[in-house]
Amino acid sequence: MKARSALIVFVLVSVAAGAETTTVYRHVGADGVVSFSDEALPGATPVAVETAVPHPEDIERAGDLHAQQLEMSSVLEADRLADEAAAAQRR
Repeated sequence: MKARSALIVFVLVSVAAGAETTTVYRHVGADGVVSFSDEALPGATPVAVETAVPHPEDIERAGDLHAQQLEMSSVLEADRLADEAAAAQRR
């Protein structure tokens, strides 16, 4: 059931983002465990799944945000090192 709910969430998110269709294979093992794979096992059932295709603007925005986070991390690290140096000098 856990794999099925994950698949449902995946499909919903994919449809919202713009999608392509890909095929995965659903297999129920002898112990009743359901698994999904990109390879067809004997007895597996093919399932068409919509996969997300990000918009170019979203990719660019994510890159910009990542660059901002890296810059902020550098500023914070430099500030931390300066505080440590100042504290060491006061001792």
